[in-house]
Amino acid sequence: MTESEEVFDIGSQVLATGQQFASFKDVEQAMRTYEDEQKIIYRKRDSRTYKAAKKRVNIPENPALIYYELKYACIKKTPRSSHKSPDEKVANGGSDCESFVQFRTSKDGQNLVVTKMNTVHCHPIDEDSYEQLKTRRKQDSPKKKNPEHDLEQSSAELDFSSDDNKMDIVTPEDKNEDEKVLQADADLSKKISNISESPIKPKLEDTDRSHDAKIMINGQYYCCRSDGTTHIAEVIQKRINSSRGDSHEYYVHYHGCNRRLDEWVNASRIDTSRVVVETNTATTKPGENTENVDNRMTRNQKRKHDEINHVQKSYAEMDPATAALEREHEAITKIKYIDRIQLGRYEIDAWYFSPYPDEYGKQPKLYVCEFCFKYMRLECTYRRHLTDCTWRQPPGKEIYRKSTISVYEIDGKDNKIYCQNLCLLAKLFLDHKTLYFDVEPFLFYVMTEVDRSGAHVVGYFSKEKESPDGNNLACILILPPFQRKGYGKFLIAFSYELSKIERMIGSPEKPLSDLGKLSYRSYWTWVLLEILRDFRGTLSIKDLSEMTSITQSDIISSLQSLNMVKYWKGQHVICVTQKHIEEHLKSQFFKRPRLPVDTAFLRWHPKKKSLASKKETTQHKK
Repeated sequence: MTESEEVFDIGSQVLATGQQFASFKDVEQAMRTYEDEQKIIYRKRDSRTYKAAKKRVNIPENPALIYYELKYACIKKTPRSSHKSPDEKVANGGSDCESFVQFRTSKDGQNLVVTKMNTVHCHPIDEDSYEQLKTRRKQDSPKKKNPEHDLEQSSAELDFSSDDNKMDIVTPEDKNEDEKVLQADADLSKKISNISESPIKPKLEDTDRSHDAKIMINGQYYCCRSDGTTHIAEVIQKRINSSRGDSHEYYVHYHGCNRRLDEWVNASRIDTSRVVVETNTATTKPGENTENVDNRMTRNQKRKHDEINHVQKSYAEMDPATAALEREHEAITKIKYIDRIQLGRYEIDAWYFSPYPDEYGKQPKLYVCEFCFKYMRLECTYRRHLTDCTWRQPPGKEIYRKSTISVYEIDGKDNKIYCQNLCLLAKLFLDHKTLYFDVEPFLFYVMTEVDRSGAHVVGYFSKEKESPDGNNLACILILPPFQRKGYGKFLIAFSYELSKIERMIGSPEKPLSDLGKLSYRSYWTWVLLEILRDFRGTLSIKDLSEMTSITQSDIISSLQSLNMVKYWKGQHVICVTQKHIEEHLKSQFFKRPRLPVDTAFLRWHPKKKSLASKKETTQHKK
């Protein structure tokens, strides 16, 4: 594009990167709608069929997709085979337009996915000329058995001139390469058309319709997960996906799996031909019997196994009060409508339902600013916001900074909107979380990675300003792209360092999520073993609590899991040898934090509590 050229960025509300289509026919329909939005014709070029790609790719051929990859370019872009000079191309009005849409087959071979697109045109958009061009294309298009190729074959015959909006025919000499591609496409299309018209086999649409009719809400079927494994799943809800030609999608829950694995799937992934046989092997390896696994493990080993593999407790294993709360919670948050979010440079799959307001909560994809957490439905709105947003770090006070890691303390009363948006975002990845809008009684401690572009949020924890239960943490989250980096244990340790400065003993608010429980148990184990390894003499559980700010109940539960505490004469007594400690330090469950808190870089002092709150806390403890 020359420096003097004017550009026109129209944007798009029809297509977006990552959008999927179940067939080439759906792609053609979407491109027609996209043309109406852009007011310009697009022609297919740089396509590659499965036949041409099979030497390099190893995925099953899908007749409905036809192509392995293909690209639609603005009709004002001159074909690569043209021998015109750059200046001649610009003069002809077609040369330099870089607007395109590129599709590629997904890894599972089920869909064509929009991988790249550009909505910027180097020429004015004229609606009258577009209507003329559509009419001309319709008149000039020959009748074909397979109408799916009307768009690319007819549009490939036309070029759009900027000179008085004339329409010219491109000569075969100017498009030898395109003709070869189109001929190969036409041959493949003819073969597929003959197969679909055979009286022996039903049409694809009729097959899909009959398959959809067999899938019932609350029914149980074998369903293929995204990782290729097959699990028993219950169909919870269904919806129409307009981006896939108004096809049905089904929301399924996999038996024995955490609800964050629930997902929307198309009908092709649900097997209605097999009878579902209930087993207890949903979370074991194929062919492995759960009873045999349980028989080989002790009670402590089974508990650790369930925690690590996130095995969900059944209602029968819970006490009646907890089971009732779980049923009520599940009914409210049963269906997750937001499939994924765009947060900065990350596209993240959502795990759970989050109560975003109105139409925002029903969007398959939500766009969230990584600095201010404002949420948007459309990509074009999101990109405009990125240019306008002046935030580059969280609000509040920076209380910790070492190297590229910093922590900000934010008062929910002073930054209400920011904290509410943070809570809505967090709910996408937390199952048991009820705090969304009443943020004023809480303090938020936001952890960030700092670079030249700003402070990027990786996680946070919140705590009540005045907790009658003595909780030093209400909610904790590390965003999925930043997990398994030691940030979770860092925030846990950070909360206890604040408790030490306050001279209080605290515990996280219950119930903890499965990942939160695992992180806390690992942190408590590390802290206690480090003290016991180096200590010589007599040490009580109360002494450990005062040294670490961990409650006695949390210490007892951690030591019980290590078989290091016994109940003797009405009280819990630590019973351990040096050899016992060394064995635990070498076990796979003991993990030293990768990112310890350096208190030399912590600049924080607790706020003075009012006399009334002190009395209330004292009375509650009594």
